[in-house]
Amino acid sequence: MKKEIQKAFTLLEMLIVLAIISLLLAVTLPSIRNYQQRYIVKDAADQIVLLLRQAQSLALSPLSPGESRKILGYVMNYNSSEKSITISPVVQGELGNIYVDTALSRYNLPSNVSLSQRSASNCSASLTQIFPLFFSTPIDDPNFPYKRRVLFNYNQVNNQVNGNCNDSSFLRYIVLSDNFNQCFAIEINCQTGKIELK
Repeated sequence: MKKEIQKAFTLLEMLIVLAIISLLLAVTLPSIRNYQQRYIVKDAADQIVLLLRQAQSLALSPLSPGESRKILGYVMNYNSSEKSITISPVVQGELGNIYVDTALSRYNLPSNVSLSQRSASNCSASLTQIFPLFFSTPIDDPNFPYKRRVLFNYNQVNNQVNGNCNDSSFLRYIVLSDNFNQCFAIEINCQTGKIELK
């Protein structure tokens, strides 16, 4: 009777297969992690774009919360210590006093994502203060035909409903980045009100 020879992998073959698997993992894991980090930053940028458009929409169709006060617009502010962005109505009371009411919406940035306000869309551009942003309700102004206007540098301390949209550049950028050099920019045109993710 013939004995059947059982075939099996040798130790050397097993080590070669393990080495190939380890090599493939070493090559693909960084790209998977890179994709995951990029997704986190892009998702945060998408959320901020939604908040910006929400503030803009609310300002275009204002509903006064009461008869004795009037909504002048909506302010979007960034709290760097809490890493949160809020939208609040700016209200004129019956005595003419202007104040920022309770926040309607809030978004907290992921812990590894940081936010910068810049004068250009690249990650290394110079910083420009644009928060708080103010979205004004439509006004009849022949010198300013755009209805979807955004005012930069809204003075919340003095409650002045004015801003800076008359300089040479109508564009400002909110740049989101993380520790892995992932970077997305949100472009805001204060004249036309166009908001775009770059």
